[in-house]
Amino acid sequence: MTYESLGRTMRFAAVALAAAVGFATSARAAMTFKGVLDDEGTITFYYDEANHSAEGTVYTHTAGFTGYPPWESNTSIQSAVFTPSCAAFPWTTGLRYFFYGCSSLASVEGLEYVNATSATWLYQMFYGCSSLVSLDAGALVAPNVTDIGAMFQGCSSLETLDISGLSSASITGCDNVFRSCPTLTTIYVQKDFDLSGLANTGNRQWMFFSTSCLVGGNGTKASVAKVTGTSYARIDTAETPGYFTLKTQTLTIAMSEFTEKHIASVAVTLASDGSLVDPDEPGGNVWTFSRWQAFNIVYTAASGYEFAGEETYTDSSFALEGISGDETLEGEEIPTAVARCRLTVDTTAFETLRIASFSVRDASGTALAPESDGSYLLLPGVGFTISYRATAGYAFGHYISATNDTTWASAGILADTAVTPTAKASISLSATQIKGVILDSDPTTMTLYCNDVVYDGIVYARKAATGLTSWSGETNILRVVIDPTMRAYGQSDAGDGFQYLFSGLSGVTNIEGLVNLKTEKAKNMTDMFKNCKSLVLLDLSKMRTPNAMHFGDMFFGCSSLETLDISGFSSASVKGCAGMFRSCSKLKTIYARADFDLDSAESDDWMFAGATGVVGGNGTTAVNQRHCKQFCHVDVPGNPGYFTLKPRRGALLLFR
Repeated sequence: MTYESLGRTMRFAAVALAAAVGFATSARAAMTFKGVLDDEGTITFYYDEANHSAEGTVYTHTAGFTGYPPWESNTSIQSAVFTPSCAAFPWTTGLRYFFYGCSSLASVEGLEYVNATSATWLYQMFYGCSSLVSLDAGALVAPNVTDIGAMFQGCSSLETLDISGLSSASITGCDNVFRSCPTLTTIYVQKDFDLSGLANTGNRQWMFFSTSCLVGGNGTKASVAKVTGTSYARIDTAETPGYFTLKTQTLTIAMSEFTEKHIASVAVTLASDGSLVDPDEPGGNVWTFSRWQAFNIVYTAASGYEFAGEETYTDSSFALEGISGDETLEGEEIPTAVARCRLTVDTTAFETLRIASFSVRDASGTALAPESDGSYLLLPGVGFTISYRATAGYAFGHYISATNDTTWASAGILADTAVTPTAKASISLSATQIKGVILDSDPTTMTLYCNDVVYDGIVYARKAATGLTSWSGETNILRVVIDPTMRAYGQSDAGDGFQYLFSGLSGVTNIEGLVNLKTEKAKNMTDMFKNCKSLVLLDLSKMRTPNAMHFGDMFFGCSSLETLDISGFSSASVKGCAGMFRSCSKLKTIYARADFDLDSAESDDWMFAGATGVVGGNGTTAVNQRHCKQFCHVDVPGNPGYFTLKPRRGALLLFR
């Protein structure tokens, strides 16, 4: 990064710091604006509460900055410096007459610390500063200024002037602004700075009087006549002659580093409309912009490489503020593309394994296109999944996931890898059994059936009634629909089939058709909703559990869950409830029936660990409790609990 760019960043930080300091100290002492003139002719400006008398003669600017400052026409002043503390002062009209008559003033520093965004008058600000030869006032950003009359009148030694921080949008007063600047050659302005639309009346017609050396950016020379008026107060171009020069900055990118950084090409586009900006020379590495013009830099990685986390790389800081000086990018400022790992899936055993096809998805769930040889290029360490589709009439069975090793989904791979699938799709779908079906037309919805129908799409089957399901951990599923055929599921006297049913579906936000789950014979509901991290509301009020013995870890890890309704549950047969609400960090309300009580359970370890936000219906809080089955009942006066009685529909409320 160039010195000027670094300086710009530091100046912005200093402005923010100065503002913060200003607000913080205002409570201790009155903030005043003052200039301190030392013996060497430097006047330093501060906006603070400090006593600077030891540093020189102190001038305090009073009377609301409406008149001439106390250092007006002081011929001892040779240089001026604005300190970062000045950034906290919101200028309005106080900049007019600021350096009026300071005929020995030869340099001004720190104008970037002058907060002129609200300034309206810059009238006669540098009037009579006859020792100034060059003035860079580009850092004086005044978008709302209305009057710049006589601002530089009498600057008789001035040759180069930069006012590219000023906007012409609100200016109506420009009388005599450049009058009697006989050596002035160049006036730099920002894009669209144009005063030529103002009527050529009054003292506006004298704005360029005695500036016969002035030359516009395209070579237009100022008239030697007295009356040049406002007609040429615009940027000089071939189509519209004028006396102003567009202030430009250059961007240089060290393309010599592209090979070692694995970059194939670079493009520069305007942030305003995305249009491509050509370099100054075909194939060159230098681009020219107007001052503070916002743009993007987009790099393209070499074949076999990528930028981590995104297809292209855009420098967002330039897109927000542009540059105010020539900029050179090199070294760490140019991103480095990283080599991609090659993933190969062995398909030779697909027929034997009853696998019809497969797909590879990135960490966001987007399907990746294979290379010409059928392999996939992946960023090292970035997660991905492999999904297999079973041959028609078959499905992947219990404990055999259609998704690859879960470590890849989280950690990715770091080197080229060949995968030989072992997930055998040996379960025929002709028998009546539970199956999860994901259709190609709706890849984020899984519908659960219990029938002997053969469905298209990706099909998961549950071969056994215990243990993890084959769809557990499938992060692409966002919605589950329970078909009415599921009413026949889990009706054996063994009471199995409901444990782990939705476990690991971390992306699911909605489960529809819960009324179609008949849990009256269920004995084990362990881990049923474990790690359903995206559920916010779960209504199980229609679910009956007269024979349920185990609720352990039933809602463990439901970290987004806020409201849970288990008012249909019975506690008559419960023996274990350890970890039932563990890590439900956002859970606030648990609705239950009046006689639901888990105090007789044999185990309750870590039942509410990490679920301290739960509040009972009478205000009892679950403060840092782990084992607390004694509070697992409806919260009422005299008998504190963590549950809330579910209001009955149509209940009559009497108020006295």
